[in-house]
Amino acid sequence: MIYVKIIAALIVCGIAFYLGGLRYKAQLESLEASQAENTARAVLAERASAQTELNRVNQVVAKYEAQPIDPIALNVGSRVLEYTRIASCPVPKTATNPSGTGNAPQESPDTSAIERTLTAYSEACSQDANQLAALIAAWPR
Repeated sequence: MIYVKIIAALIVCGIAFYLGGLRYKAQLESLEASQAENTARAVLAERASAQTELNRVNQVVAKYEAQPIDPIALNVGSRVLEYTRIASCPVPKTATNPSGTGNAPQESPDTSAIERTLTAYSEACSQDANQLAALIAAWPR
């Protein structure tokens, strides 16, 4: 009889253990489903945010490309040509004095041309700074 009581007690404990495990298994499945749903929401929100940012950047790029002439390339290219022309201007050469007493004095460059060049260079730098500031403002953060 004692063996029957022990076996019955073990069976009852086993059933209780199994049913208790089922309860925790259901809780675990519920938590996993909840976590999967939250993860899916977070991924969808991230995708929506990325798509919104991509649309904003595409609008900025489309607006920039819609300009009739690329202002950066045009300004840089024209300045390079202008400065190479200025750099290749003739420099006065020193002439040797036939009597051997010394060289002729060099001619001083035209100061107004230098001032115009410096002014053009300063304006070009200012335009580049403005364009760079606009590009930095349009860059995604």
